[in-house]
Amino acid sequence: MDNLFKFKKGKLSPKKTAIKIFWFWVKRREIFFIAVSLTVFGLGLYFSYVSLYKNSWNEERKNRYISSQRQEISFKEKNFTQAIEDIDRKKENYQKDFSPVKDIFKPLEE
Repeated sequence: MDNLFKFKKGKLSPKKTAIKIFWFWVKRREIFFIAVSLTVFGLGLYFSYVSLYKNSWNEERKNRYISSQRQEISFKEKNFTQAIEDIDRKKENYQKDFSPVKDIFKPLEE
């Protein structure tokens, strides 16, 4: 590493610098990827631990969340019952006797 930027006559050549950086990368890229992978894995473990075991919700906030979820469920139940009623109404309309209309310009009578 000491000879990474040492050049003859004290001149800094961009071409030689680029070649030295390239070979430095080629020799040490595995270590870089292992370090990055371990860092990402460690951060994932840390954030998982914090989100699972060190939550900051107090009892009042938990109860608010549970009540909001219950309200959402009851709202979805209302939509579901309305959809079932619509299906039943359509089923009744389709089960009525069908008579072909001779005059296609005459409006249907319900």
